[in-house]
Amino acid sequence: MKLNSIKFQDYKPEASRTDKYASIIVFFMWPLLGTILSFRHYKFKNSKNIIWFFCIFLGLSFAFSEGSDSSRYRNNLKYLYQKQDYSFTEFLEYVFGEESNTIDFVQPIINFIISRFTDNGFILYGVYGLVFGYFYSRNVWYLINKVRNKVKIEALAFLVLFAILVPPWSINGFRYWTATHVFFYGLIQYFEGNKKGLIVIVCSVFVHYTYILGVFLFAIFFVLGNRLNLYFLVYILSLFLSFVDISAVKSFTEKYSSEKVQNRAGSYLTEEYSEVYFGQEETVNWYMKYRYDFIKILVAGSYFWIFFARQKLIRQNLMMLKLFCIGLIFMSFANINQSIPGMVRFFYIGFMSVTVMLFLFFQLLKFKRRPDWYKFVSILFVFLFCMVEIRIGFDSLSVATMFGNPFTVGWFDKSVSLFQFLFR
Repeated sequence: MKLNSIKFQDYKPEASRTDKYASIIVFFMWPLLGTILSFRHYKFKNSKNIIWFFCIFLGLSFAFSEGSDSSRYRNNLKYLYQKQDYSFTEFLEYVFGEESNTIDFVQPIINFIISRFTDNGFILYGVYGLVFGYFYSRNVWYLINKVRNKVKIEALAFLVLFAILVPPWSINGFRYWTATHVFFYGLIQYFEGNKKGLIVIVCSVFVHYTYILGVFLFAIFFVLGNRLNLYFLVYILSLFLSFVDISAVKSFTEKYSSEKVQNRAGSYLTEEYSEVYFGQEETVNWYMKYRYDFIKILVAGSYFWIFFARQKLIRQNLMMLKLFCIGLIFMSFANINQSIPGMVRFFYIGFMSVTVMLFLFFQLLKFKRRPDWYKFVSILFVFLFCMVEIRIGFDSLSVATMFGNPFTVGWFDKSVSLFQFLFR
C-alpha cells in the first residue's frame, strides 16, 4: 500500500448547531461533564477550548497538600505578597541574583505578577492552569483533528493514553510538566512544517531549565535526521545499559557549567538525595511504583513489532518516521540515565512521541491483518496505567473540581481532596 497518496490533513466536518453550543453551556453548569461532551462534539473546532477552560477551573479548585510542589508555590506567593515594597528590578535580583539557585523564568514571573494583586493560591493555580491548559489542549486536539469518521478501538486507547500521560492535574508540579507540553507542542509544530516550532522548543528551557537536555537531544535529531536503524540500535543497547554514574555527572556539571547551575543541579546529584529519591519509590503501593513499566513494555513491544513487521509503512510517511526517531532518542537517553534521580521524567517525551505515532498508525492506515494479541495487550496496559494516574490525580482534585462550577467553586471546602472525600 502506497502512503504517498494519503493526505494526513485535519478532518473537520461541519458540526450541528446543537453540538456547537452544548458543551459550552454544560461546562458552566458542570465543567466535568462539559469537558466530556467536548470530546463527544469534537467536530466543533472550538471544543478544544473547553479542555483549556477545564484546566483553568481545575487550578481554581485545586486541592493543595502540605509538602507538595503546589504548597511550596502557594507559600512563595504569600511571601511575595508581603513584599509589596519590592520593585520588579529588586524582584529580579532576588530571584536571579548570585545568591539565588533559581534558573527558570516563567514560574517566578507569574508568581510575582499575581502577588501584586493577591496571595490567593487558587488564583495562582488558575493562572497555572491557563498556561498549562493552552499547550495541553492543543497537543490533545492534534490527535483528535486526525479523526475522520470515527475513532478505531486501538487508536482510542492511544488517544486516552496521550491525554493521561501528562494530565491537567500535573500542574501540581507546574514547571516541569508545563515545559513538557510546551516542548512537545513545538516539536509537533516543527514536524508539521512550521519552523516557529523551533522557537517554542527552545522556550521550554525558560519553563524548566532541565529542558536544555531536551533541546540538546532534539539537536541530535536535527543534525542527524531520520536515521531509524541507528536510533533503534542505540535504543536496544540502552535497554541493557544504565551505566551513567552520578558522581561522574556531578563532576562534569562542576567543570563545564556556571556556579548557579551547579548549585541548582548539584542537590539532585548527591548520593544522599539519590537514596532518598529511590527510597521513596520503595514505600509507595506496587501499582504506583510499576505504572511506568506498563508503558515501557508497551512502547518496547510496539517499537519491535513496527520496526521488524511494519517498518515499510512507517518509512512511507514522514510524520510517523520523525515521531518514531525522536521517540527512540528520548527513550534511549532516559534508559541510560535512569539511575539519576528525576531522569525518569524524560521518558515522557518518548512516551508522547510513540503514542502519537501509534495513534496515527492505527487511525489512518488500513490493515489486512491486525494482530489481536497487540490490540488486547495495548488496551490492557493503557487501562492499567490510566487507572493508576487517575488515582494519583484524586490527591490533587477537590470535590469542587468534580461537582462544582465556576459560580459555586467558592462554596466548597477545597482543603479536602477527592481521595480523602471518597476513601477516608
